[in-house]
Amino acid sequence: MENSSVPPVTPHRNYSRPFSTTTPPSGMMRRLPIVSFQDTETTAIGAPPSPTRVTHEMSKEDLPVRGLALPRLSHADAFSLATTIEEEDELFDGVLTINTTPLISSNEEWDDGFGPSLRKIIKTTSKLVCDNLIEGGLRLSRVAKVVIIGRWDPRVIDEGDVKESALAIRQIVGVVTLMNQLESLEWKTELPFANEMWAAMNTEKLTNLFIDLFRPGVQRGDTDGDVFPLEHLVPLRTFTKLKNLTLVGMLDSYQSKIWEAVWLMPDIEGLDLRMAIEPVLRRGYEEWPFIQNAWFMRKPEDVRRGYHGNKGTGELNYLAGYGEYLDAISIMNAKKSSRPDLPKEAKLNIKKLTLAGFVVDAQPFLKCFSHTIEEITWGHDCIDAGLAMPIPMLRPPMTMRLPHDKLGVKVHVAKGYRPSDVSLVTLKGGKVIAREPAFKKK
Repeated sequence: MENSSVPPVTPHRNYSRPFSTTTPPSGMMRRLPIVSFQDTETTAIGAPPSPTRVTHEMSKEDLPVRGLALPRLSHADAFSLATTIEEEDELFDGVLTINTTPLISSNEEWDDGFGPSLRKIIKTTSKLVCDNLIEGGLRLSRVAKVVIIGRWDPRVIDEGDVKESALAIRQIVGVVTLMNQLESLEWKTELPFANEMWAAMNTEKLTNLFIDLFRPGVQRGDTDGDVFPLEHLVPLRTFTKLKNLTLVGMLDSYQSKIWEAVWLMPDIEGLDLRMAIEPVLRRGYEEWPFIQNAWFMRKPEDVRRGYHGNKGTGELNYLAGYGEYLDAISIMNAKKSSRPDLPKEAKLNIKKLTLAGFVVDAQPFLKCFSHTIEEITWGHDCIDAGLAMPIPMLRPPMTMRLPHDKLGVKVHVAKGYRPSDVSLVTLKGGKVIAREPAFKKK
């Protein structure tokens, strides 16, 4: 039971996440050919492939326990199979898009027992593997960027949606593993990102990673299972070549693992962290303003110094409320864990920082980030709990962007270095419509 001396929590703002309810059109074969990623073989490309139509059909009951290991496909088999499947993927200029949104109604009954999204993924990945076989493995080796988008519409029977997620991930893992030149992966689908995906990506090649960690309805009846497990983010430490990292849709604090990984990325330039829900403040803390159009940044000497976190976990101290807190202690603890060889004064050399749904104060910018930072974007629902930055950090070309309508307000720092020379500039249609001091006077 909560201590009676602690004031109750009151929502700072209502929050809801919209979900699509569109029903896709019907029309697809009732049994799908599935291609193995483990036991495929190619033959020399010489004589034209046999016109004989060959498909390997398999229902859910036929699936082996340890993956989708199916009969071997010859070159002729792969060719005939590829010609029976409609074009589902888009490969253009090295960019491959895989859409998990189904093309059929989820209310229809099918012989294979698969849900519509899983059937769509099987269909798409089967064609990709077949085309790759026909082209001697060259098709997927040309992919430099893969984007996975779309809704996730499984066949929900008891825990069938959980099992289908695992099967869909295996199909995508098999395809991504064949992309030996992959430099960028963007996971923007409702299909929950799973731990198995880490092994499919080349840690030496990947420089850009975008993951939506939001997991709608992964566990039926138990909302705790919808939160991406913290330990599943540990493999991020191995991606030391990343230059841009984006993690969105976070329902819990992952800062302890995120900063451990970031300290191991010497070339990282862009870091984008977005929470799925906004912070909730207790009474007595409502004076902390949102970082938005009417916001003023104060001078370091004008802010009340203090730590508002919870022992380096990345969570806001419960006395102030609930939510995510940009935690300087978490950042410094991660440096000791990941890079004990670095000097005490070493700081992160991030150039572009984007935050959404964070409570922010001055400590990370005074202690953890170097003056090389060039751009800060404040997304939705960021709260100023005493935010201030050292004047050298505000020197040009430093730019800050505030949430405002759809385009956002762009804030440029003046060329002078004195606090009185730093202005908050509001743009509309490319024109300056307001100019105010960026620091409040005492």
